[in-house]
Amino acid sequence: MAASRDDRPKSQGPLAGLLMRSIDQELSAPSFLVDPYPVLRRLQSEEPVHWCEPWNAWLLSRYEDVDRILRDDGKTVSTSRSNDGRMGRAFDHFSPSERKQLQPVIDHYAVGLLSSDPPDHTRLRGLIGRAFTPQVIAGLAPFIREVADESLDRLDGASELDLIEDFAYPLPARVLHRLIGFPDHDLDRVRDWADLITSVIGSNRVQLDVALRGQQGLIEARAYIRALVEQRRHSPHDDLISRLGLAQEQLSEAELVNTLTTFLVGGHETTTALISSGLLALLDQPGEMARLRADPTLMEDAVEEFMRYESPVQRVIRFAKRDIVVGDREIRKDQPMFLMIGAANRDPERFEDPERLDIGRRPNRHLGFVMGLHHCTGAPLARLQAAIAIPAILDRYDTIRSATDTPEWYPNHTARRLLRMPLIVTTGAARSTGQDQQTGSPQRGGAHDIGLVADFDVGTMRLVDIAGASILVANVDGRIHALQGTCSHEDYPLDDGELEDQTVTCGLHYSRFDLRDGSVIDPPAESPLVTHQVTIRDGRVFVRLSPAMVKS
Repeated sequence: MAASRDDRPKSQGPLAGLLMRSIDQELSAPSFLVDPYPVLRRLQSEEPVHWCEPWNAWLLSRYEDVDRILRDDGKTVSTSRSNDGRMGRAFDHFSPSERKQLQPVIDHYAVGLLSSDPPDHTRLRGLIGRAFTPQVIAGLAPFIREVADESLDRLDGASELDLIEDFAYPLPARVLHRLIGFPDHDLDRVRDWADLITSVIGSNRVQLDVALRGQQGLIEARAYIRALVEQRRHSPHDDLISRLGLAQEQLSEAELVNTLTTFLVGGHETTTALISSGLLALLDQPGEMARLRADPTLMEDAVEEFMRYESPVQRVIRFAKRDIVVGDREIRKDQPMFLMIGAANRDPERFEDPERLDIGRRPNRHLGFVMGLHHCTGAPLARLQAAIAIPAILDRYDTIRSATDTPEWYPNHTARRLLRMPLIVTTGAARSTGQDQQTGSPQRGGAHDIGLVADFDVGTMRLVDIAGASILVANVDGRIHALQGTCSHEDYPLDDGELEDQTVTCGLHYSRFDLRDGSVIDPPAESPLVTHQVTIRDGRVFVRLSPAMVKS
């Protein structure tokens, strides 16, 4: 139900009231959807915890506040309102009879991965996570490369293309369909349903006719998913639909359909936005494009910067499970909060020069994939696809420029993505390729290919010889680290030691080091280990040796 007049925040004086109305007008203007960042900067500096009357919600724009609330997911806040779930609040402005017409969509979003807290969320996340292990994601790299090359080959000879229609949409959609189990011939139908549903869940005060069309799309998508689940139960495939469909004792039918609908609606959208917005950012800042062309090993950092700079998900909603205080404002139980991800990712208190694209930015702890309980399950897959797709474009075309001065953005407050991206391109004879793929062979930018990601099992470490240097390569929780291979106290091989959490302990004198930065945790060692940059590309591991490397 809507907040009562007594529940709504009171103005803190005439000037504050004028400020609130002014910001609210800007947040509701069409220009906000084209370029939200000037308004978000003002919001962040003038009233970082702001009650927005048109949105009927609190808006939190500081990184510190957004990060704190995300960390409290399932404790002091929830993705669902206590009495009517995740979507009930979106229809507060409708009459009871109108709201009753929308009961199917309210019921759909009352359960499922995005609408649940522990222990239900933990159970569902565990089932879904099996489809997104590091080994599964790495195994998709050849298929992603194949789809990228096929898409570009179809455009061979063309001087103009639409990056969205020709590349940035079909690539992640086909990858997702393979992983989840949707047939490729249903790409267009699935996309239509996704657009209809997104028009409802990303709006502030959705019109009844739009909501009813979105609900009809949801009803059709649910029926489609049920039919696929039934097929897979009789004839299982190696896909998520089959795994979840056969796990009938571990999740309800409503949870099953809701979860698969979540992937149908948003599974590819983040990656489409990441690829297209990332390339647009490079076109707008050609110095960074030249930098990336000259040193492709920066691609991993570049993907993180694209997620920060132009966040595909601009906001997420949370509801207070009890009265809480954020900044100097009290937020009442069940009041909605929009966590403004796009604003938090450009907070100058967190990021130096946040309005500047820096493809080598480190550290870069952005919130683009959300943090905490509802961290994006598909984040590793989105990263891998972008890290393959954007270099494929840069390698294929010698020059790339936008065919329009006014990019057309999807009119949605939650999802930020381009509707179209017309490009003018030219292709030269040369193709930039690496050298041979043998272990330790040098690639562009001075990096060395040391093998497949799948060659480095989680929880293991081993020594690799790279250009005459002994390098310790360790995989901890799916993140691969590379450091000098011998203890700095005495030249003793570290692979004979113990790997625990984010540390490695020498097996001779028991010096302990932090794998992330090589720092000494426990003596007798006094000098840190030299660390080396690791980049994952096309499912392979590349190591760029530090200039200060210590040869064993």
